[in-house]
Amino acid sequence: GNTLTQDIAKVAPYLCFERVLDVDARQEAGQPRPLPPYSALTPAARADDDEGEDDSTTSISDDILALARLWDVLTQDKLSRKRYDGAGLFVRSGAQALAHGADVMIRTQTGAEIPAHALVLASRSPSLKSALSGSKISAEGISIKHAPSAAQLTKSCSPAGLPRLSISGVHPLAVLIVLQYLYSDTLLALNDPRISRILTPILATAKIQPTQIVKDAERLAKVLGLSHVAEATQWVAKRPIGLSMQKDMRVLFRAANLTGPLKPDVVLQLADSDVYMHSIVLRARSPFLATMLDDHEWTQDRWGKDNVLNVNLRHIESKYMDYVLRFMCCDEESEMFERLG
Repeated sequence: GNTLTQDIAKVAPYLCFERVLDVDARQEAGQPRPLPPYSALTPAARADDDEGEDDSTTSISDDILALARLWDVLTQDKLSRKRYDGAGLFVRSGAQALAHGADVMIRTQTGAEIPAHALVLASRSPSLKSALSGSKISAEGISIKHAPSAAQLTKSCSPAGLPRLSISGVHPLAVLIVLQYLYSDTLLALNDPRISRILTPILATAKIQPTQIVKDAERLAKVLGLSHVAEATQWVAKRPIGLSMQKDMRVLFRAANLTGPLKPDVVLQLADSDVYMHSIVLRARSPFLATMLDDHEWTQDRWGKDNVLNVNLRHIESKYMDYVLRFMCCDEESEMFERLG
């Protein structure tokens, strides 16, 4: 099955949206259009490669697809605001909640608003944790500040009512690239010539150079306390970057009395104890729990004090559930079963 990191990457809410329909290519009302054929941008397989593509080409192809989709988020948001009286891509639908339970909007300097999870931001970056707790961050020509919702925040509130985290001083694409790292532990190879050849003409339509995006991503990573990411932005060839999400999530699972943006929002009521959890991890790792958490009728009468969702699992004892949770939240696998005796 997937690793914890792979599953968290799949619930990145900024990649889930209904495309703005072109006037000359309308489909049935309410039906989103498929993504453009970005696969046509990816490098062709080597003719002498018996298996079609080597690992390097496959990795670069994945990065090109990811960059194209991130750029598509910004172009679609711009089109949405132009066509729907300033309503951004993730606000115009009037939905009661964003994809995968996103609970904060990142506002960029161009006005684009990108949904995210406060837990991912705060657990992966000390600076974002401080910003979400109310501190203003200002360094490297970048400003980050938090604007809480004026209304009482509930899990069923609309995107328009969510708190905002404003990031200015860097291009929105750089914000998305760093956000992609926070969700996936993967930094896109911005300097690789195979990517820059594709990226340059795309960015040229907005009069932006790839070097600007690289510098902005580097500065933002420094401000967010991600020195290893800032250094990696300068790499020319694609190389693995140190993985840290599993460590961050293990710290969360074992920590007690978490507050602020790291505060748990779900309590699993077991036969002999209550276990406090974070809904994004449960959504990412369990289709069963994701279905329950996305069902407004199921959740509306199960909210307890402090906006924590109560999930009744009184038929399960903690000595059994502990193994399931350690697999889900810490990515522990075979090694924990070796100690069953």
